[in-house]
Amino acid sequence: MANLQIFSVERNNFTSGSRPSVVFRYYAAFLLFSAFFLFSVTCLAEKAIPVWSYHQSPPFITGEGQGLSYDFIELLNRQLSGQYRLELAVMPRNRVEMYLSSGVRGGVLFVNGVWMKDKAQTKYLWGPEIIADSNVIISRMERPVMFDGTAQSLHGLVFGGVRGHYYVGLEEAMRQNLIHRIDARTEVVSIKRMLAGRVDVTSVPVSTLNYFMNSMPISGQIFVSPKLLFSYSRHLMLTKGMVEEHEQLKKQVLALAGNKNWQAILKKYGL
Repeated sequence: MANLQIFSVERNNFTSGSRPSVVFRYYAAFLLFSAFFLFSVTCLAEKAIPVWSYHQSPPFITGEGQGLSYDFIELLNRQLSGQYRLELAVMPRNRVEMYLSSGVRGGVLFVNGVWMKDKAQTKYLWGPEIIADSNVIISRMERPVMFDGTAQSLHGLVFGGVRGHYYVGLEEAMRQNLIHRIDARTEVVSIKRMLAGRVDVTSVPVSTLNYFMNSMPISGQIFVSPKLLFSYSRHLMLTKGMVEEHEQLKKQVLALAGNKNWQAILKKYGL
């Protein structure tokens, strides 16, 4: 807001009762109205959109305020040119679910309809694909596990999962304890448990695995089963009722295809 300067007023600008003149009162009212108008315009210029993410492993989060999630939000905010402002908050999956079930307006970043129980994409508003990804089954090189595409190939094993994550094709076997699942907070913790021999296998997104392979000396310790667990696309999802925001964000995501800055971000994280 523009700074308001206080001007000194000579004594003869006041009446004998030391009350401001009519001109001064109008001038003061004009300054107050102008300040209020500028403040209102500034507030209306950017409409905040809460965006939640429960992905807390690389490449999505690589440090405090760093990672693909932050870079993506920053890029979109630049493209939105002040019309909207995306505000990213990283939190556990159960808190995201609480917000959604409570009817809080907002978005969820890098999710898929299957995970959000909206395969038909009718419960929420879904944007275009941001990135394509897939999950693989990994195990220790000294005790490799060959996943053949069926849950049966993992029966009797201890699976390192991530709290709140949904593993397509394995959930029923996990519920029956045919695959014993032990959850951790992040993929990073699950990988460490696997390397320490505390779990037999785990599943990670290829995007996460590529980041680790490029940044940590673990490639000789991990066996990657050639058969994918499942493939999927990642999207920005908005709650119902945010139609205008959805249309604007859809345009911006579609425009990323020819955006050099976005290509540089993808390259930065090995995507």
